[in-house]
Amino acid sequence: MGIQADGRLQSLLDAAERGEKCPDIFLLVGGWVVQGRSVSTAEFMNITYWDYHRQVAESREARKMSKSVEERDRLIGQHLAPVMEAFGNPSPQDGMALSIANATVSGLAGPNLQVPALRVPIGAVQTWWAAAATVDLSRGYSGGVAVGFAF
Repeated sequence: MGIQADGRLQSLLDAAERGEKCPDIFLLVGGWVVQGRSVSTAEFMNITYWDYHRQVAESREARKMSKSVEERDRLIGQHLAPVMEAFGNPSPQDGMALSIANATVSGLAGPNLQVPALRVPIGAVQTWWAAAATVDLSRGYSGGVAVGFAF
């Protein structure tokens, strides 16, 4: 028996997997708030590839590869092929995790993490929402998590 997601969250995940436009969402996962846009697993893989590509392209070694942008892109693609193959092929289990693009991960203290794309297993989501959130500092809290909401 698999993990049963909240029906509305499952509908959002299904819409994202179909490639439909989805709103930003907020997830409470452990002590972290994750904010970002729900996207398909395919889009997660695309974002991941292009971020890897950017990282390699900005490296000192890449600048030595070739003066031709096209040739450099081809060589970077060859370099990344085995890395991307490690993720495997699409499977029915892809729908057991939310893919979040342009994610901000916030804890109670410390810096926010800015992540191009991440995946959150459905079973790890403690609660979620899609509307803006604010922190009520009048309650005497000395810290808190504040997240923005943008469309």
